[in-house]
Amino acid sequence: MQRETIHHRPGAVRHGRRGFTLIEVIFAIAIFLLMGLMIAAVVPTAVRSARQGNTYALATSLVRHKIDQLQKAGYDKMNGPGLGQNDTDIVDGTPTNANANGTADITFNFATTDKLAQVFPSGATGTIRVKPYSPSVSGTTASVIQATVTVTWREAGRPVSSVSMTTLIPKASF
Repeated sequence: MQRETIHHRPGAVRHGRRGFTLIEVIFAIAIFLLMGLMIAAVVPTAVRSARQGNTYALATSLVRHKIDQLQKAGYDKMNGPGLGQNDTDIVDGTPTNANANGTADITFNFATTDKLAQVFPSGATGTIRVKPYSPSVSGTTASVIQATVTVTWREAGRPVSSVSMTTLIPKASF
């Protein structure tokens, strides 16, 4: 029986051994570290964006709710006492302002009524601006009132944010 002798040249690849070289292992670790750093950089931004999106959705829902309350209250209640707590509970307190059915332009607050301090921990303001809708003014009264609801808040380290919507409330239903 004859034995075969295998001669290896220096630097030649040995086919019988398995494994990674030190350079391959270092390169793989470097890739994993870079991927980890990229994920670590993206996650806080994604969390902050999701939280901010939730806050905008909450503010939009609140503004829409106020618009619905105003539309339900109707044209005749678009004044201080009509929107106050002793009647419809839409605005803070029981304002005594003159009504906006004629030529007045009035702003009401609703931060206390809707407990905005609980909803927005860093604080928020809620306002309703009621005014005659200009194209509908004939003589001394308007046949349509324009109501704009705005919620404004500030998150730590961010600029002031707000959501605003406007509705028209007719004097008589069509």
